[in-house]
Amino acid sequence: MIHEDDFLGGIIIRVRKMPKEEWSNLTVLLPSRRAARKLADALKIDTPPGTWLPRFTTLGEWSEEQLRVTTPSRLEQLVELQQVAESNRKKLTLPEWSSFERFQPWGMAALGDFNTIDHHLLEARQVFRDLRNIKDIESWSFGEPDLRPGQLRFLEQWNSLLPLYQAFHAHLDEHNSTTSAHLARRMAEEEGWLGQVQGEIWMAGANALTPAERHTVEKIVRAGKGQWIWDTDLAYVRNGMEAGRFIREVVPKTQWNALPHPMQDATEGNGAKREWCMITCSSRTLQSQYVRHIIEQRQ
Repeated sequence: MIHEDDFLGGIIIRVRKMPKEEWSNLTVLLPSRRAARKLADALKIDTPPGTWLPRFTTLGEWSEEQLRVTTPSRLEQLVELQQVAESNRKKLTLPEWSSFERFQPWGMAALGDFNTIDHHLLEARQVFRDLRNIKDIESWSFGEPDLRPGQLRFLEQWNSLLPLYQAFHAHLDEHNSTTSAHLARRMAEEEGWLGQVQGEIWMAGANALTPAERHTVEKIVRAGKGQWIWDTDLAYVRNGMEAGRFIREVVPKTQWNALPHPMQDATEGNGAKREWCMITCSSRTLQSQYVRHIIEQRQ
């Protein structure tokens, strides 16, 4: 259930203030599909039949539509990665895998590295450069003239990651698919899709985005086709709290006063006063148990 005084309730109120004939031109990007479904269901309750609702979706799903690609599941990506690795075994030095189960740990680690590179808009060639050319690596001593057999095997496998990264994404491109991280990178680096965006875009509740995702949203906002809707409290941003770090990085300080301030009565003493009860717990487990106890009492 959505309450008017919570973040999703605020979005509902904001949408209802718009003329209904403009709803079909609005797309609201949310952190999860669950939030998108809840918003759509709540808006339908008292909306006349035949009304075209706004589009509630996630940044990832919306990005797929803009570039007309699909993103396979993590398991499907692992299957494709193993296929690409095996097809390039003659050219690359890779571990031996007797089964998919034995490949999975290695494949998941490789996918994690690939996704980090794409989400942070890094140059793969710089990340996977030859370890012998990195002077800061002292514990492995790759600068020595004679490397031990274990070092040689590791070095050969490491130097296989760049061509594997390139071959993997080329393989996915052939099937009009990609990883969610590479999708975010393409959205951040490509420009063609921006001119095709129709209607207004709201980026709602995104208080933690990767550099690629953030760059994508900023492109939309700069083009005058969208806006940020923050799920935060100005006190978190102003007082240097960790919960406000992402927004401090994105929003210029001159615009902080425009951020929402739902706890203004508690932080600045304005409006109705609240009574606060501070409970000290010796561990996070006890904190969780106490919160569960309070919630059960309220049901």
